[in-house]
Amino acid sequence: MKREETKNMTNREKDIFYSDYHTWRIVESDNFGGDYPDEKFVNLPLMDKATCNKICQIVNDHEGENSSRYYKTVNEEYVLQPGFEP
Repeated sequence: MKREETKNMTNREKDIFYSDYHTWRIVESDNFGGDYPDEKFVNLPLMDKATCNKICQIVNDHEGENSSRYYKTVNEEYVLQPGFEP
């Protein structure tokens, strides 16, 4: 499948499509499930999914469950969810 063909996929569909490739990255997001999580990509290179998951687990464990932010693994075409803009 060509990259152009993934434009209409949901983030979940892209996760399945990219599951075998080294095209994963880490996103910092809201830990409390707000409507405007103000997500940001972490400044790290693309990696395989397992490596991203390990990094996220270490950081999330260090920050604790009450941290205002958490880190998650996403495919490289993930669409960031914006913060609140009045």
